[in-house]
Amino acid sequence: MSTPHYYEEIEALPERGEHLARAYVLGFAISLALTCAAYVLVSTHAFAGDVAFAILGALACAQFGVQVYFFLHLGHGGRSSQERRIAFMSFTIIVLILVIGSLWVMRHLDARMMMPGHMEAYMTTH
Repeated sequence: MSTPHYYEEIEALPERGEHLARAYVLGFAISLALTCAAYVLVSTHAFAGDVAFAILGALACAQFGVQVYFFLHLGHGGRSSQERRIAFMSFTIIVLILVIGSLWVMRHLDARMMMPGHMEAYMTTH
C-alpha cells in the first residue's frame, strides 16, 4: 500500500484546501484568544486562589478541545479509524501524566519550601 492511499484510508488528508485553511485560521484565532484570556487572568490577579485555578483549568480544557478539533481534525466526522483513536488516547494519557505530575511536584515543593514556623501550622491544619 502506498503512502497517499494510507492517508486517504484513515481520512487524514484534507478534502478541500480552502476549508482547511479557514479551519486553521479560525482555530488559531480561538487558541490565541484563549491564551490571551489566561494571560490577562493571571497578570491582573482578577480572581484569587481556587477560583483562578478553576478558570485556568476550564480555559486549558477549551484550548485542548480547540487543538483536537481544528488541528488534529478528530471531530470532523467521517469514518473513524482505529489508528487515530489510539494516537488520540496516547496523546491524552501523556498530557494527563504531564499535567497531574507537574501539579503533584509543585504542590510538594511548595510544602517543602515553607519556613519552619509555617510548616508546623501547615502540618496541624492539613
